[in-house]
This record gives sequence, C-alpha cells and structure tokens, in this order.
Amino acid sequence: MNRLRVMPKLKNGAGEKILFALLVCLYLAPLWAFRYVPTADGPSHLANAIIIKDYRDADATTLREYYVLSRRLSPNLLYHLSLVGLLYIFPPLIAEKILLSLYVVLFAAAFRYLVVAVGGKAGPAALLIFPFLFSFSFNLGFFGWLISLAFATLGVGYYWRRRGALNLRAAVALNVLGFAMYFAHLLGWAIFVGTIFTLAVSEGIWRGVRAARGGSGMREVVRLLGSKVAVVAYMAPAAALGVAYAIKYPSDYPVTHSPFVVLIQCFLRLEWLISFNAWQRAAAYLTAGSFGVLVLAVISYKVYVTRLWRSSGVPGGWKAADAIWGLVFGFAVFYLVCPWGGPAGGSYISPRLAWIPFLVIAVWLSTVPGRPLRRALFVLAPTLAILNLGALVVGYVAANRDLEEYTTGLPYVTEGATVLPVHRLYVTGTNNKADYMCNAVNYYILANRGVNLLNYEADFDYFPVNWRHGPPVGERVDESRGTPIYDADAVWRHADYVVCWKVNPFCSGMSPIILRYEVVYSTTHLMVFRRRGDQG
Repeated sequence: MNRLRVMPKLKNGAGEKILFALLVCLYLAPLWAFRYVPTADGPSHLANAIIIKDYRDADATTLREYYVLSRRLSPNLLYHLSLVGLLYIFPPLIAEKILLSLYVVLFAAAFRYLVVAVGGKAGPAALLIFPFLFSFSFNLGFFGWLISLAFATLGVGYYWRRRGALNLRAAVALNVLGFAMYFAHLLGWAIFVGTIFTLAVSEGIWRGVRAARGGSGMREVVRLLGSKVAVVAYMAPAAALGVAYAIKYPSDYPVTHSPFVVLIQCFLRLEWLISFNAWQRAAAYLTAGSFGVLVLAVISYKVYVTRLWRSSGVPGGWKAADAIWGLVFGFAVFYLVCPWGGPAGGSYISPRLAWIPFLVIAVWLSTVPGRPLRRALFVLAPTLAILNLGALVVGYVAANRDLEEYTTGLPYVTEGATVLPVHRLYVTGTNNKADYMCNAVNYYILANRGVNLLNYEADFDYFPVNWRHGPPVGERVDESRGTPIYDADAVWRHADYVVCWKVNPFCSGMSPIILRYEVVYSTTHLMVFRRRGDQG
C-alpha cells in the first residue's frame, strides 16, 4: 500500500512552509499585476529618488534651481537611497515594485523568524502576518517606517534566540540591525531599542526575583540582574545614534497628542487595515474579531481547563507567554503616550502603532500548545490572508483606473517643466482612507526632470531633498467646494503647467489662474493647462 501512495504525508512543518511560501507569492502578485501601486506618498518617494539620481546631470538645471540635497544623515534615507540604486538599472515603476516586493518578503520572513525564536517552531501562527503586510500604513506610502518595523521584528527575534549567550558577534549584529532601522525610520528604531531593553530588564528582574526566592545570595542576584541589564551596553552604539539625532536636530514638526478617546476610537475603527473600500472594512472586522475569539479561547483553555501556563515557558523559568503579554502592555502604553506627530517624522504616529499589538498576539499564539488551536489556525490564517488581499485588489482595480486616466496627459508636459497639481481635496471625515491621488502628479515628472511645486518632502528637513528657497507657491489661500485655491501671482511666476483632477477650474475659484493658461489636454476627469505664451 505504501508504494501506491501518491503524495507522502508532510512532516516537520512542511505543510506550513509550503503554505507560507504560497501566500508570499500571492501577496507579491498585486504589486506586479497592476501598472501602479496606488499609495499616497509612494509617488513622492519615487520622484525624490529620481531627483537624487539626476541632480548633478548637466541638463538637470531645473532640479538644481529649485532643490538642494541635504547632507544630514537622517532617518528616511534607506528607502530613498535603495530606490536610487535600483533606478540605475530599472525603470522607475519597476524599481518601486522590486523594493516593495523585498519589503513583503523581508517582513513575512522576519515575522516567521520571530515566531520560531519565541515558540520553538513556526506553525500556523506565522501565517497571521499576511493581513498586515498591506496595512493602512502601506497604502499611505509609509514604506520607510514599515521596512524599519520589519528589521525590528527580525532584530527582536535574533535577540530572543541569543539572549542566553550574548557575545561580541551578537552585539555587532544587533547594532547593525539598529543602524538599518535608524536609517529606515526613527520610530522603528525606537521600537527595536525599546523592546530589547524591556525584554532584557524584565528578564533580569524575573531571574533575580526567582534567585532570591530560591535562597541565592545577593551576589548571585546581582550577577543575574547584571547579565541581562548589560544588554544596554551592548546596544549603546545603535541607541546613541537615534538619541544624538534627536538632540542635534529637534523636530520643527509640532508635537501634538490626541485625547485618549480619539486614540481608542482610532484603534477600534480598525484603520490599520482599511484604506480603500467597504470590502476592506468587512475583512478588517473579521480579522479583528478572529483575533479576539482566539485570545479568549486560548485564555479559557489555559486558565480554566488545563492550567497550562506553567508548561508554556522556555528553559530557565522565563516564560514566553509572560514576556509577550508584557510586550502587548508596553506597546499599548507606547501607543497612548506617543504623539500624533513629532520627531519621528510625519503625522499619524499613534495610528501607525495601532496594529502592532495584533502582531504580538500572533507571536504569543505560537507559544500555546494544543492541536485544536493549530488546526483552527491552519484554516483561519490563510482565509484571513486571502480575504484581506482580495479586498485590497478591489481597491487596486479602481485606483489604477484613475491613475491610468490621470497619466494620459504625460505626453503634453515638456521636459524640465514645473507642474502644479490642483486636485479636489480628499475629504472623508476620518483617516480611514488613503488618498492615492494626492501625490500622483509625481508621475508627470519621473522621466523629464521636472518639478512638482507641491513636493511635500522638500518641506521637511528629515527627507534628503529640500527646497532651495522655500516652497515656491506657498500655502493655499482659500478653498472652494473642496478645491484648493492658490495665489495667482505665485502660480504664474513658477508653474509651467497646471494639472487639474476632478475639478471644474472655471467654477471653483481657480479662474484668476486659469485665465493665464490654455488647455492642452483633457479627459472626463483630467485637464492639463499650459502657461500662455509657452511653446510646446
């Protein structure tokens, strides 16, 4: 009978590995199946990488007239410089897809590595990472932050596996990861350093208390505490890098805190998974509800049925389950005290953290024994992954339809031109939707060394490209029916082209500007204007 068996039984987690690899491939598919990856800030990152690449070319005079490259070794460099390197080999849209594909593989693999480090083997809990790969942060284009979080996940897993025998080699590896996180995003660096310190100090206190209760002398207690707290010294170089930056370059972004109720609402609205449509809302509620049911079921199973709390630890008495719940609590506190905007760069800092406790819970589930849980996860985790991906694809279809129409005006914009986008403001009333059109004008300047006069990255010195003489057109002077209105003289002085999307420029307060421009191209939703007197 054994000879007639067509498919041998999979052992040693082979089924989970195959399923994990299949889901990785599935999550890479939408990045390559569509022409555009529709995100809010992604086009801006790509355009600024091209500015860095072409800045010193002889014919890039417009770039040098408006921009200056920062010499500051600040966060947000890693993603931009990685794009610059890829742009020497690949076209812009392909370079972006390659880097985002590497992010998907890195984050998924890093999470699986952490699950193995904490739980002893991956199991189906590792599959719970997938709904979070294309989170609200991803669709906002916060790629540096997400890459730093992926590195932080890898770094915490590396520390956990070697925490019993930290040596010089491990310390160097942790600091290298810390440097990578710093240059990706300051918030990911803070999470990594804070998590390592928290784990080290907590374990030191735990072991010291156990030693004292066991009758050990004070010298032994101090030795145990010191062996764990010493990790602070091991991590000093990576920690000093971020601290020095914060001291030397205090943020000019207003540090604001939202009321407690707003932060709780932000968490409960599940914006960490919702970006485009109602389908994502349904998938998000199902995902959050599934996590809640799993946690309640496991707690009931462990506490009221078998009392398995004592058997879920690792050698030495340090319980993985206890550590994970400590991290959940730590992240909850961090979320509540972290500013809405501040030195990490950009806004929405607290909402970026809203979904991290769910990842920590997923790691905790890997420490829980029991075949019923494993069977449930083998069905539930892939289902949640596919549902969330399907909802995202629905959004990608609509977004690419808009972006395809929007970029049909590209042939009508000359090389080295300055462009002002005028889009109907994306007013939703909440932060539950990513406006993939807000920086879409950057697609107009990817290949012609042009200038987006509303290049938001150039406004902030924590990005590598800055304005040479300040923002060219300044702030909006008014709004009419959701359409921004700019100072006509400022626009006329700088803008070679005005690109309007879903606005009626003659009825929205834009007529003082539009009177000085002529239409060179239009579609149902798009109008491209050229300054009168220019020859195209």
